[in-house]
Amino acid sequence: MYFPNFKASGVSKALLRSALCLLIISAPCGAVAAAPSSAAQETEFKPGSIESTIHATLFNSPRARSYFKDAPAMGSFYKERNYKPYWVNDRGAGSQARDLLEAIEESWTHGLNPKTYHAENIRGLINQRHKENLADLDILLSDAYIRLAQDLTGIRLNPADMDTSGQFWRHPYDAGYLFSLLSSNNDMEGLIRSLSPQGQTYKRLREELKRLVKEDAEENITPVHLSKTLNPYERDEKVPQ
Repeated sequence: MYFPNFKASGVSKALLRSALCLLIISAPCGAVAAAPSSAAQETEFKPGSIESTIHATLFNSPRARSYFKDAPAMGSFYKERNYKPYWVNDRGAGSQARDLLEAIEESWTHGLNPKTYHAENIRGLINQRHKENLADLDILLSDAYIRLAQDLTGIRLNPADMDTSGQFWRHPYDAGYLFSLLSSNNDMEGLIRSLSPQGQTYKRLREELKRLVKEDAEENITPVHLSKTLNPYERDEKVPQ
């Protein structure tokens, strides 16, 4: 099975400067919840089917569940579908899957890191046809969708770490609600766009970030390689003040 292993990456001076401006939505990954309810343990599936692999991953793989942002919500989502995949079918990944991957790859324009949303693993599986790989892809996409949607809809930092109260910040949408949006949605690009902050200041900051990154590429600025991820208010001698 494919599950991500996150690492900090280098950042350019301009990227760091703009990404800090976008920290209005930066934050904690959140604790992984317990395994979903086992009420559907007796469900029978065709051996080797995508459904059987999804079911086995959700109920029989604690290691896999450890990567889920919200394991109970994931279990409920698939249980309601009788473990039918949402993003793929027997022939491969559908258009919704590819549109979500595109949104993930563009998440840097929101000051986010695509690696947080399993970008590399999803990219490696998106053209696979083997049923086990398709099941892994479907689950990774579901978890990536929740991670990205919650990071776009609310604060990612713990307000207490910034000596402020959570009442002053917008909180991420509930995972169950976000999954419910998928049942009536056939426009992933539009859905992700609707979940993104709509303020004009935010939109201008996002455009400025894209401009600065393009400018960095044109000027061939050497990236700054850090030994660890810097949290807000932390400093590193390699990062210009």
